[in-house]
Amino acid sequence: MKGEEHHTLNALSYCAFFAQFFGYFILSALIEVWFYRKQSQEECSWKIQPNGRNKWPGIKQSHKNNSFFVLSIPLLDFFFSSAAATTTSTTQRHSKHKTFATLNLVVSSLFALVVTELTVRGKSSLKESTIMSTDTSACEIGIGLFYALLLQSTLEYPWHRLMHYKYFYTRMHKYHHEYKSPVVYCDLFIHPLEAIGYYCIIYSPAFVVKNLPKESFLLYMAILGVFGVLDHSGVDFRLPWFLFSYEARFHDLHHKHFNVNYAFPFQWPDRIFGTLLKVEKLKS
Repeated sequence: MKGEEHHTLNALSYCAFFAQFFGYFILSALIEVWFYRKQSQEECSWKIQPNGRNKWPGIKQSHKNNSFFVLSIPLLDFFFSSAAATTTSTTQRHSKHKTFATLNLVVSSLFALVVTELTVRGKSSLKESTIMSTDTSACEIGIGLFYALLLQSTLEYPWHRLMHYKYFYTRMHKYHHEYKSPVVYCDLFIHPLEAIGYYCIIYSPAFVVKNLPKESFLLYMAILGVFGVLDHSGVDFRLPWFLFSYEARFHDLHHKHFNVNYAFPFQWPDRIFGTLLKVEKLKS
């Protein structure tokens, strides 16, 4: 019809979707292969809560006579049922793990697509600049990153604590606490409704922080994406030099003790509100 406008998605929006989607697979698979496969016999040297290979939910142990190698990515559980379980019931993933994790990854990637498209159309608060531009200084990028992390941390803490109230915990958050000692691919095992709340919080700086440099937002998203995977990897990652310091053990304590260390990715909200349990030696 005359005057009808047809809008197509920008190529950058598709790039954002696939970067989010496959970036998660790549990082998680690298952790699985390097630690859970190659160093499986030395778990006491890298596993935060070492509890034996047979208790790694969903991590299928490979054998020399196997004809091919199957990663434990939840999406693959729809096609390779053996990737989701080992020999005993205690080693199996939750029955809804593959569905929740796959759905949440798709939804988070769609959030990346939508936010990118809105930015391209000038509907976000991200500052108009490119990564290679000279009009955005390193200082501006650092300040923008700080404000983005500050907003996310401030919103994430009360949302997470809300999920621990009985009404929400029994209906949603209980799924995420199925695993007391998280392993790789456990991070996306969240009730989809709860996950949407987190995604709204994560992407909020793109609309709330005025004139946020795009470089700051990209760096911010990379930090949250990487730390989100590391938090639930079960591997003893530490970055004591980064901003307020980062330790994967901090979130392991939350899964172990339940009512402490709600913050992500840094500890300061727990310190302010009295729910901080300092990182301890979890290994037995």
